[in-house]
Amino acid sequence: MGFESNYLAERRGWELQADRLVDALRPLTPRRNSLETSFELMDASIFHILHPADSETRNRMVRSAFRSLLLNRNLDHVPAYAGTLCDYLDVVDPGGVLELTSQGRNFLFAGFHTGPYWAIFQALIKSRLEITTLFPGSLESKRQEISDVFAAATSYLGSKSTIDLISLDDPNFLVRIRSSASAGRQLVVFLDGNSGMPAQRNDKRDVDLDFFHSKITVKTTILRLADILGLQLVTFNAVRGDIRRTLWLDPPLQNDKNKQYDAVIRTVFGRLLSRLEQEPDQWEGWLYFHTYFSQAYRTSLGFASESSPWPPLEKSSRYFIQEQDDETILFDKQTYRNYRVSKREGVLACKTLDRDLVNG
Repeated sequence: MGFESNYLAERRGWELQADRLVDALRPLTPRRNSLETSFELMDASIFHILHPADSETRNRMVRSAFRSLLLNRNLDHVPAYAGTLCDYLDVVDPGGVLELTSQGRNFLFAGFHTGPYWAIFQALIKSRLEITTLFPGSLESKRQEISDVFAAATSYLGSKSTIDLISLDDPNFLVRIRSSASAGRQLVVFLDGNSGMPAQRNDKRDVDLDFFHSKITVKTTILRLADILGLQLVTFNAVRGDIRRTLWLDPPLQNDKNKQYDAVIRTVFGRLLSRLEQEPDQWEGWLYFHTYFSQAYRTSLGFASESSPWPPLEKSSRYFIQEQDDETILFDKQTYRNYRVSKREGVLACKTLDRDLVNG
């Protein structure tokens, strides 16, 4: 069996596995692993952010997004496929960014976890570029996994590209980034990382944005970093086809001499919105983007009523039980609140579907 046939067969296998996992979920059955919980969180985000027309449409969208999640984790972003898939990458680059890098220009590539988002690294490796990327400390355990996938791509392409992984928890991360930029390395960051918002809001650096039917709070830190380093910003998104994948590199954004970071960040997230309007299922952010909800919007979710412009989640899918270590958690997908309960209390709460029962 050739590479394409093998890839497509394995892809279909993972899609079927995703469907079987979803079909096995029952309202009163505790979610015992991260994948089952992931499906519930994606369902909640799609409901609140996109307002699907009905539960059937919502279920179809969540299933598709869940399949995409499993494809990224088990097929597209693993060493066994990362190298050969470079041959199936198409790059749309209207601003000639890659040509500019061959002339010695370096950029801050800022993108989103859309489609097979590792495509940005594959494109830069194919161009024989040196790369630095930032990641949250919560993903420190994935450092070796990232290195292994990167090594598979460089080996396949015969590229001498290297990657420098800098944790945001590194007390010297700014010094290391400055050194990286001075050495001519390309800097890659993901703006929708799953680390979520910090505990304290910074009114000088945070911007509230409309995000479809929700409102989010985003930081302008990356824009300020690009300004400090003197790097132009290049946004990117990726989309998966059957086996081919496409990486969009937008033309470089000019540094704003007037430091209007809020206007620039609106442009940047507007590009994510445009991509999701076309491929809403190919975004890993459905899993964790509720952490970006503004405080005012999150508070409003607790006051939704049947007479609201957009009614709350139907009671049959509003709650789920999650078992974490020795604890049983009752999770409310309408308000994103969770409650430590006994297993029996959790089942009773789901059965009665009475909000007053869990708000005490």
